[in-house]
Amino acid sequence: MKLKSYLDLDPEKRADWGFFVDARLAARDTKASNVKDSSRTNHVLQTWSPNQRDIPASVRSMLRVSKKYNLTFDTVNPSAELRGQLPLFHHFGEDESKTQWNNSSACVCLRVNHGVISIDDGLLEMGRLDDPDHVPQADCSCIACSEDREGRGCANPHACATAVVKRANLLHPKWNPLTGEHPLSPLDGLALATDEAVFVPPPQISSLSDGFRIFVDAAPPPSLPAPARSRRRNRDEVPAPLPPASAHLYVSGATVRSRAGALQAGAAAVFPNSDSDSQCFRISGHHDQTTPCAEAFAALVGVRKVPVNTPLTI
Repeated sequence: MKLKSYLDLDPEKRADWGFFVDARLAARDTKASNVKDSSRTNHVLQTWSPNQRDIPASVRSMLRVSKKYNLTFDTVNPSAELRGQLPLFHHFGEDESKTQWNNSSACVCLRVNHGVISIDDGLLEMGRLDDPDHVPQADCSCIACSEDREGRGCANPHACATAVVKRANLLHPKWNPLTGEHPLSPLDGLALATDEAVFVPPPQISSLSDGFRIFVDAAPPPSLPAPARSRRRNRDEVPAPLPPASAHLYVSGATVRSRAGALQAGAAAVFPNSDSDSQCFRISGHHDQTTPCAEAFAALVGVRKVPVNTPLTI
C-alpha cells in the first residue's frame, strides 16, 4: 500500500511524503554520473536509479519491492495528454540505439533558466518555431525570444527551442510527442452477429497514476510503428511498416486420459494465414487439466503473437 500511495502522482491527491521522497532521492548521488541534479524528477519515469544509502528504512523497503516485482510505466496507446506529463530528460522511453543529449548546453539552459521539466513544458518553448515573426538565429527579436533573453538570461532561445525537438525525436515513436496518436481501428466498438469476438486496443489513459505496471518482462520497449508525422519525410527515409489490418486466431483444447488414469490437457493456437505462428502444446501438470483451461492457454499464446494495436478475431 505504501508503494501504491507513492505512485499516485496527482498533485491534488498525492500524500506530502511522496513529494518529499522524490526530492530526497533526486538529491542523492546516482550511479550514473551523467544524470545532473536539475534533470531528476521521478526515478520510475526516468532512466536513473536512486542511491539507497542513508535513506529511511521504509523508503528502502519500498524501492526493493518495486524492483522485485519489476515496476514499470507502460500503456498500449499513450494519449498526447499523457505523453506531455512525462519528463523530457532521461525519459524511460529513450531510444537506446541513439545518442541521448540530456546534458547539452541548450538542455541545461532549458532546465535551469526556462524551468523545463515535463514534455509539455518543452512544447511551450518549442511553440515559437511556428511563429511567423521568429527567426532561426541566436539574436531573434520575436516576443518569446526577447523575453527569454532579457528575463531568463538565455543566450540563445532559438537553440533551446530546437533542443526540445531533438530531445523528442530521441524517444521511441510510441512516446514521441511530435507524432500523432495511432488511429483507432474501424472495427472498434463493432458488435458482430456471430460468436466471434473482436479484440481492440484498450481505452487511453490520461493520468500518470494509471500507467504503472508490475510483473512486466524486463525487455526493451516495443518499437511501435510511428504514426504519420506532420513534417515532410526525407526522400531517402523508409516509412515504418504498418501492422496488419486484422488477425484471425483459432483455438482448441482437449484432454486425454493416460493408462494410469491421469488427465493430460493439450491446446492449439492456429493462425490460418501464418503457419510459423501456429503452435500446439501440452498444458503443464501444475495447471488444471481441463478443456477450458487448455483453450484459455491457447488464446493467451495466440494473443501474445499478435502485434500491438492489431484487432484480433478469435
